[in-house]
Amino acid sequence: NGDGGAIYVAGISTVHDNVISNSVFDRNYASGNGGAVYDAASSDKITKCNFTANRANGDGGAVYLASNGGEISYCRFINNNATNGGAVVLANNSQTISSSYFLGNNATAKGGAIYALDKTSLTVTDSTFEQGNADNGGAIFYQGVDGSNGLKINNDTFIDNTAVFNGGAVYYGAYINNARVPLSDYKLFGNHATLDQGRVNGKGDLAQAIVKSYFQNNIDYFMSAAASNDGLTAYISVTVPKGARRPNVVVNVTVVGEDGISQTVPLAFESETEVGDNVVIKYRV
Repeated sequence: NGDGGAIYVAGISTVHDNVISNSVFDRNYASGNGGAVYDAASSDKITKCNFTANRANGDGGAVYLASNGGEISYCRFINNNATNGGAVVLANNSQTISSSYFLGNNATAKGGAIYALDKTSLTVTDSTFEQGNADNGGAIFYQGVDGSNGLKINNDTFIDNTAVFNGGAVYYGAYINNARVPLSDYKLFGNHATLDQGRVNGKGDLAQAIVKSYFQNNIDYFMSAAASNDGLTAYISVTVPKGARRPNVVVNVTVVGEDGISQTVPLAFESETEVGDNVVIKYRV
């Protein structure tokens, strides 16, 4: 069926949990899900493994974990790729990731490092996420259950992760008070009161979701600018992804005259147009 480039596990073990440990998975490929490992058994564990440059045409570039109560610990995930969950997809309840390192994992859609599906509870502790990329959730895309049994990020580190749309570090799309409320990146659900070594806690409805975790240089979306003219008037066009959160955009233009004197020219809003998956905001100089 194209799942599990190196290992495919299905069914329920009646004797003991399956354990994958002290193993190296390098450059495996699956045309479906789980570039290296597809595991749908019960309460399986993956520990002390290295996953490098694995790829899935579907979801879970390195691991697709569909078992209930699965655990990943002391693992390294580097440069894995998939549609959703560049490194790991979690597709069942009570999943735990601890003491693991994620670097340079990429998803073309959701969750550069981790993608947690609906009805999944997830605890991530003592782990580091660096340079992950995705459309939404550069490091983690969470769409599981809410409340105290939902997402728990405890003593984790997020550095230089990027999302084209929302959630440079974390995209939280679970339900709050029976309504799905997407909250992206820690600034939307965390305060700025630092704890030891610059770590922060969550607040409000997500007070239990983020505890003593560190966020640095996580980028929420890409924005580009271009200059043009119609022979009479100069324009600056700013392009952002459609649906992206848009803070106030300030464009400073400096014009140097023939006399060598420079001046800052104010811009006037001209138009806003949808072009494919982007919105182009045009300003008149």
